[in-house]
Amino acid sequence: MGLRLGGPIIRDKLFFFVNGEKTKRVAPLLFEPGSPGSNITVDEANRVLSVANRLGYDPGSFRGIDDETLSDKIFARLDWNITDNHQLTLRHSYVYGENRDNSRTPNALRFANNAEFFPSTTNSTVMQLRSQFGGQFANEALIGFTAVRDDRDIIGDPFPNVLIRLSGGRTISLGSEPFSVQNQLDQDVLTITNNFNAFLGKHTITLGTHNEFYKTYNLFIRQEFGAYEYNSLEAFEAIGTPNEAAPGAFFRNYSRTDNRQQGAEFSAFQLGFYAQDEYAVRNNLKVTAGIRLDIPTFNDDPAANAEFNEAFASRGLATDKTPGAQLMLSPRVGVNWDVFDDGNTQVRGGAGVFTGRAPFVWIANQYTNTGQMLGSLALTSGPLLEQIRFNPNPNTQPTATTVGLSDRTAEINITDPDFKFPQLFRVNAAVDHRLPFDLIATLEGIYSKNLNNIYYQNLNLEQTGTLTGADNRPVFGRIQGNNFQDIIYLTNTSRGFGYSLTGQLQKTFMENGISGSLAYTYSRAKDVNPGNSSQARSNWINVNQVEGLNNVREAFADNDVRSRVVAGLTYNFNYLGFAGTTISAFYNGQTGVPLSYIYNGDVNNDAGRTNDLIYVPGSASEINLVPFTDRDGTVVSPEQQWQALDAFISGNDYLSDRRGQYAERNGDRLPWTNQIDLRIMQEFRVGQNDNAHRLQLTFDIFNFTNLLNKDWGRQYTATFNAFQAIDFVGYEPGTTTPRFNYTGRGLTDGNPYFVNDFSSRWRAQFGIRYIFN
Repeated sequence: MGLRLGGPIIRDKLFFFVNGEKTKRVAPLLFEPGSPGSNITVDEANRVLSVANRLGYDPGSFRGIDDETLSDKIFARLDWNITDNHQLTLRHSYVYGENRDNSRTPNALRFANNAEFFPSTTNSTVMQLRSQFGGQFANEALIGFTAVRDDRDIIGDPFPNVLIRLSGGRTISLGSEPFSVQNQLDQDVLTITNNFNAFLGKHTITLGTHNEFYKTYNLFIRQEFGAYEYNSLEAFEAIGTPNEAAPGAFFRNYSRTDNRQQGAEFSAFQLGFYAQDEYAVRNNLKVTAGIRLDIPTFNDDPAANAEFNEAFASRGLATDKTPGAQLMLSPRVGVNWDVFDDGNTQVRGGAGVFTGRAPFVWIANQYTNTGQMLGSLALTSGPLLEQIRFNPNPNTQPTATTVGLSDRTAEINITDPDFKFPQLFRVNAAVDHRLPFDLIATLEGIYSKNLNNIYYQNLNLEQTGTLTGADNRPVFGRIQGNNFQDIIYLTNTSRGFGYSLTGQLQKTFMENGISGSLAYTYSRAKDVNPGNSSQARSNWINVNQVEGLNNVREAFADNDVRSRVVAGLTYNFNYLGFAGTTISAFYNGQTGVPLSYIYNGDVNNDAGRTNDLIYVPGSASEINLVPFTDRDGTVVSPEQQWQALDAFISGNDYLSDRRGQYAERNGDRLPWTNQIDLRIMQEFRVGQNDNAHRLQLTFDIFNFTNLLNKDWGRQYTATFNAFQAIDFVGYEPGTTTPRFNYTGRGLTDGNPYFVNDFSSRWRAQFGIRYIFN
């Protein structure tokens, strides 16, 4: 629901505009256990619920759960024509949002109280002064201030987070959401911008500066209530009984100060200066050249960790050292050429280096994780983990000293002192040509190459051997003899590129109100680390690979679309002298998102349970399958598992071609998707003169073809672009020979992906708008 209103306060002098909007969206979670789309049974969910209740905890429902999003938005603006040559604008935006967020997939169940509650408030004020001086010079000055307050929280009573891993890559989660227990971010941003233009004959000169000053308070202590992982439902059910054993993994970060909610405060800035010359070489040829200098830096130093600084002095690393002020140059040039000076053939293109807004959050991890402010435990195997037993009290969770480690034990986040913020080189070229029948044809190519992108390593991880067998990838272990857990090191890589080639046809029939376009794009994109998280450890550990997380290879990016077809058609007609109808249809068809095949389990012992690409066996002799007991008590032999796994591989075009090789990151693809959206707009003119008001009624149908047939317009997805195809269940005693199970329980209708039920449904919305003139 929204309302907008604008008009003069003083005629031709002072104007106002206000806009308000209130939204509420409630969406039921799909894939309820027991439903046809879920691979998790009601019995499995009830068994988890029974243990939680025995421990005195209410995890919330696992059945009908709603996600809810609320927002209130207010925008106000004043425009003052001070003189004919000077205009002042003052605008303010207020946005408050609440998000109660949970998620379910066919293979992942989260109880209701495992959701997060995320309120966020943003206030932003900008004052803008536009001035002209004698028709030859112009200036635009802006000053703005933005305050963002994010205060993420848990739902339900405080309780440790529990993740239960089931066969086939299925999981059940309960307890407090692990990244919401201590999570608050306050940001104040001051922005100062000035653009000066000089119109000097054939030259339009722009000189400008854009500067941002940040002040941040960041409280983030993940898994502070404790996070336990169990490798079977039976292991979870043994909690509190004589048969209870250690969990499969335990994680916790906690404050080492007197303040349990210990956050970090720091400030940073990014200065930007730029100059540009737009030169009209001839009437039909325009060349634009410019250069930009960005200088990002931090004002404050993180805390010094003397033990770490001494240990890594030879590498020039120190917890209280961040990259200094950087001079990041971005030269650019562009050309626009009307070849025959008749508007029929246009050539355009450009090349340059591009620097985005500095992602300070990546380096901000270092301010919290110096080892001085927070302690941590990350136990995934070994004798220390064997000491851990489940503790339902979130206030008395284990610390490093509980398992006999130093109280200085901590995760360290460190940054290469020569780290450069991301930059890329991009070049594009295009031709627009008018064909017979007034068809406009466009051919455009774009190529991008990373100059500086992020790359993470763990300096406290070393190779200890290799797997035995056809899959002989490296095996790793944590370096012993120090007080560090993971040492996540942020540096740069220049690997990664992307390109696209687009062909388009457009046509407008002026005489009958019809216009349309059709375009095809082929693209490829590769990267090393997608940088999908604000957390250093998450960015390091959540990359699917074979050679180890410290040696990640370039692979297809998560957003590699490959082929896409876009078409649009609009028909507009007016009648009765005061009415008009516009009917529009938009089509998007594209190759499915990339997909990786990974193990369910940490086959290379790098502490990542869902990042190891599978080896695709060519025969039963290339995989060590071991018996397991099915749900009904039947023992499934290795021979039976191989028959099922062999059939799955043979029925998959990608995997069948990879036999005897490792699966590639994002090597496979989900099916092609199609979607058509439809809009009908009815407009009525109220009045007959130039000041006539207009009433607009709109009706939108998204995924229109699904309204016609429930099997049309389907959109497909896979959790984190990956499918856990094979279960890793440990090593043969005393060896590095991996043991595996294949159950096929993670498949949905025999497929390693599933239908995104919400986006596959047709949806409709109605709008009404009255425009005063």
